[in-house]
Amino acid sequence: MMSSLSGQRIRELRQERGLTQTELAKGIVTPSMISQIEAGKAHPSDALLRQLAKRLDVSEEALSLAPAKDEAVFARMEIISACIALGRLQEAEDLLKSVFDPPSGTLELHYLHGKLLLMRRQFAEAWTALEQALQLARDQHRSEFMPELLMLQGDVLFAIGDVDVAIHLFEQALLIWRQRVAAGGILEAHVAMRLSEAYRAKRDSANARMFAEQAEERLSIGDRSRHIAQQQLSQAIRTLNEGRGAEARRLAVDARSIFDVYHSLESSIEAELLLARQARDDGDLARAHGIVDEWKARGTWFASDRFKARMYLLKSELWTAESRIEDAVATAREALQLIDEPSQERIDALSGLAMAIAERGLALEEAIAFAQIAHRDAIELQKFADAAHISTVLAQLYMRNGQPELARKSVEPVQLSVSP
Repeated sequence: MMSSLSGQRIRELRQERGLTQTELAKGIVTPSMISQIEAGKAHPSDALLRQLAKRLDVSEEALSLAPAKDEAVFARMEIISACIALGRLQEAEDLLKSVFDPPSGTLELHYLHGKLLLMRRQFAEAWTALEQALQLARDQHRSEFMPELLMLQGDVLFAIGDVDVAIHLFEQALLIWRQRVAAGGILEAHVAMRLSEAYRAKRDSANARMFAEQAEERLSIGDRSRHIAQQQLSQAIRTLNEGRGAEARRLAVDARSIFDVYHSLESSIEAELLLARQARDDGDLARAHGIVDEWKARGTWFASDRFKARMYLLKSELWTAESRIEDAVATAREALQLIDEPSQERIDALSGLAMAIAERGLALEEAIAFAQIAHRDAIELQKFADAAHISTVLAQLYMRNGQPELARKSVEPVQLSVSP
């Protein structure tokens, strides 16, 4: 008998392809029957399952295959996925351990495990988990998982600096996605954003701009908040602990759905950031200013502090490029007040601003503070070449500020870190 999990899979695949229940049912069965199947109230015959699989462009096994586990396991899997999406990684790890240890042959669990390890920056372990998930997807003919698994592997390689192979995997993911679904959707936009970032890292402006524009075109704005999703997820965990697995699973699905809308909203901001940064790299500062200012004019109620900080850092870089140092300093301060999160963007913005201040010999104490933050970020993210460059800027600032001993000390640790 087909489980409610399989009915849910049919619904997810139908929505992923942009089909209504009527369109999926056309010429096969009534829309009402599709509704009942997706709700777990009806079970299709083998012949109907084959027809649905063909229309959804997946194998029959992809629809009928469901782990033979109880409802509590299904609930845990939904909650794990929501925890990862919302950044509650320790809870996700604890729940994963309760579902399988050692890992079983369940594709979904390996996928979630790989995603969790990637977010923890445990890249070697993440790669292994994702490889296992890919092999299971091939063995079980679960082609619907392939684009996202390849995208996650690309994320691993991009994070460790293997940009060329990352681009290859991103392009493979995009190709498979477009072969299965004509175009559009949040996943395609996410792959396009990754390709834009990767080509930008290779200083390929034409491709970086093209993929940033593709990402922006495919994203839409939502109006649900991360706060609501967090509340739903907390309630799901409490309900699970009370032994009500089916209700917990429903709440977790709601949390993830709400977050997906919110995430698509933030992804639209990400796409605009990519366009603005690309315009800056192309030397078109007016266009970059325009993109940021237009975003601010629309209002910032829907954006997280992290995205606001990234916009302010970019604006600070633009002011620095135009030698408007006071404006650059003020905007950098706004970014730092919002969130303390290391990133390449913060390294670039603060180190560039510190260097511009050093060249002018103004506001040295503040320049030193900016350089120290950038240096700390570079060490934490293991960007040792950046750290070495920033230590040189720091030394220059200390010397100008009459602190030769600190100037000497500022370069020693980085020299040791990057020595062969």
